[in-house]
Amino acid sequence: MSVSHKIYRTTNTLLLLVKEVKGESYKWIGECIVEIITDPAIEMHLRIDKTIVPAETQKVD
Repeated sequence: MSVSHKIYRTTNTLLLLVKEVKGESYKWIGECIVEIITDPAIEMHLRIDKTIVPAETQKVD
């Protein structure tokens, strides 16, 4: 099983959409909110605000 994702940028928050890839078929397995954090050392970090929440999935045979 391989996993791919799409990232959408909105202000300082990224919406990470995670999907499971089976051949050429796709099944969405969930999404989570990822926030960009810049610390005093000006290094960029990603913080997951919530755990991955299962999305409505369509069964792929």
